[in-house]
Amino acid sequence: MVHLDPAARTGGVATDGSAAQVRALLDQADPGRDLVASVAGRGATLDDVFFTLTAPAAAAAPAAAAAPAQEAAHV
Repeated sequence: MVHLDPAARTGGVATDGSAAQVRALLDQADPGRDLVASVAGRGATLDDVFFTLTAPAAAAAPAAAAAPAQEAAHV
């Protein structure tokens, strides 16, 4: 999901939080590395989780699609 606020000159995108994924997203958004002035990270709040789980679209989604992806354990 991508959120853009042109008036505030901000944008948001969900990531897995890894440095590799954040770097890849920044490379896509600003390949010349001269447009993005700063980056901030924010974790999901309990409100974010509640609203996501109780949204009308969530009730219509199949259970398999609503289940979170499992990360492989690296042992």
